[in-house]
Amino acid sequence: MLPTVKSESPELPFELLRDIFELAIATTPGCAVKFALVSSTAQEWIESIIYKTIVLDLPVKKTKLFLQTLESRQPTFFAAKVKNLHVTTFVSFPEVQQILSVCTGLDNLTCWADVQPFNELRPLIPVNRLQKLSIKIETFWGISTGFRYFDAEMFPCLSHLEIVNPPCDDSSLKVDWEGLCKLPKLTHLAIGSLWAITHNHVVEVIRMLLEKSDTLQALLIISMDDDFIELVKEHGLRDNPRVVVMPTFDSFAETEAEYWKAVVQGGPDFWTAADKVVQKQTEEGYQENFIRK
Repeated sequence: MLPTVKSESPELPFELLRDIFELAIATTPGCAVKFALVSSTAQEWIESIIYKTIVLDLPVKKTKLFLQTLESRQPTFFAAKVKNLHVTTFVSFPEVQQILSVCTGLDNLTCWADVQPFNELRPLIPVNRLQKLSIKIETFWGISTGFRYFDAEMFPCLSHLEIVNPPCDDSSLKVDWEGLCKLPKLTHLAIGSLWAITHNHVVEVIRMLLEKSDTLQALLIISMDDDFIELVKEHGLRDNPRVVVMPTFDSFAETEAEYWKAVVQGGPDFWTAADKVVQKQTEEGYQENFIRK
C-alpha cells in the first residue's frame, strides 16, 4: 500500500507575494479594494499602493470621498502613506488646508488651488523634504506686496519646480528669480501659462536662469500664446537645448483625464516628456549654454 502524501500549499516569500499584488493592481486597478480583503497584510500592501499617489480633480465627488476618509483615519496614516498629492483648481483653499494638515510626508506636491485673502499654504507644505512642487506663487506665499525669496534652506531637496501663472508685469508681488539659482538640487523648472501681454519680464528671467544656474537641465516654457513664443525665439532662447516649449502641461496626452490616470498608475508625466525633448535636442547638435542675443 502506497504511503499517503499530504499536499501542502507552497509558502511564497513576502517580497514575491507583494510583487504579485502590485502587478495585479497595476493590471486591474478597479479590483484593488477586493484585494485588500484577502488579509491584514494584503490590506497594508494595497493601502500603501492606493494612497501613494492621490489626484483630486473632477468629479468633485472624488474629493468629497477623500475628505470623508481623512476624518475616518488617524493623521499618521496619511503622513505615512501619501507621497504624491496632485490637487487641481477644483479643490477649494480650505479643503487643501485640511488635506495638507495631515499629508505631511509628501515628496511630490501639485497644488493649483486659488489663494484666499490673508492666507498662504507655505506653513503647511513640507518644503524641507519636497522633491517636486507645482504651485502658484500667490498660493504659496499669499497675496502681498514686496519681494519673495527662494533659498537653499527652504528647498534643500527640490529638484523639479513648476511656477503656475506667475505674477504679471505690473504685479505688486515681486519674486527674487535669481534665488532659484541657489537651490542646490534644482534640475527642472517650468513656468506657465505665459502671455506676451502680461509676462514680458519672464523672457529676461528665463535668459538669466539659463546663464547663471549650474544645475538646470530642463526649462519648460508653457504657453499657448504665439506672441510670447515669438518673443522667446527673438531672444534666441529656443537655441538652447534645455529649453522646451509646451502649450499645456498635458499636451502629450489625449485628454487631461488620461494624463492624470497615467500619473496615478505611475506612468509618465510632463517632466518625463520634457526630458525626452531635451535629449533629442541635445543629440541633434544644439550648443548647450548658447543664447543668441
